[in-house]
Amino acid sequence: MSVKKSAYELLRWLESEPKIQELRSLAKELGVKLKRTMKKRDIMKKLRAKLEDSLRDERPSSSATSTGAEERKVVIEPSKPPSLPESYGKDKLVLLPVNPNWVYAYWDFSEETRRLIKEKAGKARFVIRFYDVTYIIFDGTNAHRTFEADVDLHWGNYYFNVPNPNADYLCQLGYLEEEKFVPLLTSNVVKTPPASPFYGKEEIWMKISRRLEIKRPSEGMKVNPVERIAGSSQMPAFVSTENVSGGGAFIWQLVRRGQSGGIR
Repeated sequence: MSVKKSAYELLRWLESEPKIQELRSLAKELGVKLKRTMKKRDIMKKLRAKLEDSLRDERPSSSATSTGAEERKVVIEPSKPPSLPESYGKDKLVLLPVNPNWVYAYWDFSEETRRLIKEKAGKARFVIRFYDVTYIIFDGTNAHRTFEADVDLHWGNYYFNVPNPNADYLCQLGYLEEEKFVPLLTSNVVKTPPASPFYGKEEIWMKISRRLEIKRPSEGMKVNPVERIAGSSQMPAFVSTENVSGGGAFIWQLVRRGQSGGIR
């Protein structure tokens, strides 16, 4: 085995299980001292250690010769994330529920709608109208409630406060011209979540071990006991009922006597 081969190639050669005579010959060429009584596995262990040391020494020199006399630093600039377009050129008004009293709307316009908006700029007032359409099929005039807000169409999106939780809403983006509302875009219908827990008429329980579903009537919401306030049930004897004009006068007399009361 010739030492002219690289250390990497010699390590690969050791994996081919060479004969012990070949291993001793390679050890002599590499300058590795061996004992006559050494077994094959011990010789391979020493040769592998020698070659791995040589491989570590070769790496900087081989990289230097491959890149030339001077090292060149390659600077990789991070790629910039692709930017989203400001507009997709399509008419769109989307409404999303946020919580019981807030909704989020975003919109986009086609080129035709943008030209119309440009013509109306300065002549009309742009607004967004919201309609409470809970449990109805909306025909443009039969909403439970209608309310509007001025809007800058360049915003593209905004959050709006709505009065009722657990209600269905839709909105229209348009302009007011001579007190007449002209819609440009109409959104989808969304339902705001309720502001309080929902108590059903039945409870559903599961027995995991048997995969059994059990239904039973709900016990309803827990009702806390009624608490009494001192002086709320009967008029104390020291208070004259003739001069009491209402709850305020009665409480004032209690305060003056140091008996304003509290929750028992």
